[in-house]
This record gives sequence, C-alpha cells and structure tokens, in this order.
Amino acid sequence: MTIGDGRRLRITAYDGSGAEVAFRVRVVTVGDGRLGCAASRDLTRLVEHDPRVRLEEEGELTADVLRSGRVFAEVHGRLRAARRLPRGTESGPVLLMRPV
Repeated sequence: MTIGDGRRLRITAYDGSGAEVAFRVRVVTVGDGRLGCAASRDLTRLVEHDPRVRLEEEGELTADVLRSGRVFAEVHGRLRAARRLPRGTESGPVLLMRPV
C-alpha cells in the first residue's frame, strides 16, 4: 500500500439503503501493512452495518471497527506521532482496513 502516515483522504461507507456517505480521515499504515484511521461516530455506525469501504487512492477495502487492543493503540500512536491527534484527545474507535 502506498499511503503515507497521516495523509488526509476521502473514505466512502455505505448506509442501509446502499447509498454512499463520504468522510475525510487521516490514514496511517500499521506495522503489518494494513491501514487505520480514527473514526467518527457516524462512520463507525455505517461500518458496523456494512464493512465495505472505498478509500481514495486505494479502492475497495474491508474495514473492522476496533475499540481496544494492540492495533487500536498502534493506530492512535501513529496518528499522535504524526501530530494529527493532540495529546490528551480521547481515544475513540478506529477503523482497520484491508484489501477485499
């Protein structure tokens, strides 16, 4: 994957009717090559309903919502290191994305 750490991209998720809903997110690459981003409440809800997403420059991916664990901490750590999340920011859910 060619996404650099902290790059801002458009992610598209799908609502219950299949309509596209777009968001802007900061994307980081985790140690195993998968992509991660912090997820808003609305994006989290959509992905929990339908895990298919489309990421600008990457295409179709499958996303999982993480609320804890090693990869969750890694995504938040990489976002903070890239100065994309201020220190003290509450660690909300993240998406972990992989090719379909």
